[in-house]
Amino acid sequence: MDYQTAIKKLNELDALGSRLQGLGESCQLTVVSCQLKEDGFETENDATITQGGGELCVTPVAARVSKITQSSPPPCVAPPEPRAPNQVLAPMCELMRRLGDPQDGLRAVHVAGTNGKGSVVAYLDSIARAAKAKSGAYTSPCLEDFKENIRINGVQIGERDVAEHLTRVLEAADAMAADGFSRPTRFETETALAFLFFAAQSCQIVFIEAGMGGRDDATNIVKSPVLTVLTSVALDHTQILGDTLGRIAQVKCGIIKPSVPCVTEHPIKQAEAVTQTIRKACAEKNSRLIVCNRQKWPGLSKPWRFSYTTSGGLKLKVALSSKADYQSDNAVLAIEAACALGFNKKDIVSGLKNMEWFGRFSIVHKKPPFIVDGAHNPEGVESAVGNLLLLYPKKRYVLIVGMYQDKDASRVMRYLSGVAPIKKIITLDMPENRRLFRAEELKAIAARHLKNVCASTSPCDAVKKAIEAMGKDDLILALGSLSIIRPIERAAREIIDE
Repeated sequence: MDYQTAIKKLNELDALGSRLQGLGESCQLTVVSCQLKEDGFETENDATITQGGGELCVTPVAARVSKITQSSPPPCVAPPEPRAPNQVLAPMCELMRRLGDPQDGLRAVHVAGTNGKGSVVAYLDSIARAAKAKSGAYTSPCLEDFKENIRINGVQIGERDVAEHLTRVLEAADAMAADGFSRPTRFETETALAFLFFAAQSCQIVFIEAGMGGRDDATNIVKSPVLTVLTSVALDHTQILGDTLGRIAQVKCGIIKPSVPCVTEHPIKQAEAVTQTIRKACAEKNSRLIVCNRQKWPGLSKPWRFSYTTSGGLKLKVALSSKADYQSDNAVLAIEAACALGFNKKDIVSGLKNMEWFGRFSIVHKKPPFIVDGAHNPEGVESAVGNLLLLYPKKRYVLIVGMYQDKDASRVMRYLSGVAPIKKIITLDMPENRRLFRAEELKAIAARHLKNVCASTSPCDAVKKAIEAMGKDDLILALGSLSIIRPIERAAREIIDE
């Protein structure tokens, strides 16, 4: 099929969020394992949900819920293949089996965590390219177009390759549905597309970001990665992954594989429950745990420049492309991972310096100062605002905030009220994105903690209001969701450059 037809079929796949809506508050649901994508349009895998003594099996495309008893088998999911690590991954395993398991021939690095995993993948991909390796990268969510998520040597997949490989995936999915298997979700479909593309292009190494969690994520069909990486773990998607850091860490540790090294942050950067969970998982899998050193030595006025000695004793002087202080932690994880993979010092330093990753404390305009950051949970917002306080301590901030409804907006606003010199907040929604808080609803949450809050329903209007509120010594920061970043960037450039 041609590109437009393939994309139309891809867009027809339902999101898990919409399938869970409408079950009703009377159903006391416990999600055993399922996935939600940050962008609001893609989801990961099926969900098995308990209701009383029976089960509800939620199917990806038909948007139907079949109520069954304990004794009857789920009618909407074919019996899992023995090779599937759990029932949630069974449809993905079956899909990849029908496609010839292209992922099994890839030299893959698997990265999971709450915050920073996309940046770690971007750093590692840049290091591999500095070493002249043919490198594939699969990240999510996208800022606008899902093709951004699938890249080789920094170039996103083209329409011809999408049409070719997506046609194969959709045909295999149709055959699965005809045979009684659960139809693959959009995220599973895109993940399969990425693996097919990387294999067809003979990538020498690929870096794979988990969509959410780890254990039940579609990317976890990679049976034998050469390395796994666990970034910071925080309370996010608690309704799905668990309501404690230990439980969330346990799910993310599902990417750890027997005898495969695992890189993670120094214990000072993590809660004790997270550290203990990771150590236990590595011990059980006989996986060598590589822990980042505690100390890095940044310049006081330039935190993006620092010296670091790896756990193996290699000394580096690093200059990052990003001025975000939090990126230094992600860079350190990438350094340790790159050393474990055998990259040399020169390529590591060069790759870190040249990495580009838009939407992570990106400066879209200097006069007036206008910054966008994809921070979408409380920990991410704390990091972004903390970086503002570090770099611009004498300025006041005008914030544009758009957040998804499954995020802890109250905690974010409470944090902002206590630490940042905020002049005004503009809450933003875009009607076409149903997962965003409506602007008035988010305004009401913000107003409980902050003064001078207004609402906007378009990026252009939000940018105009932010500029009008600015004084000579103020700056604008837009954050809360990656989905608002590109529209805000375009609006800022158009309005400011008029």
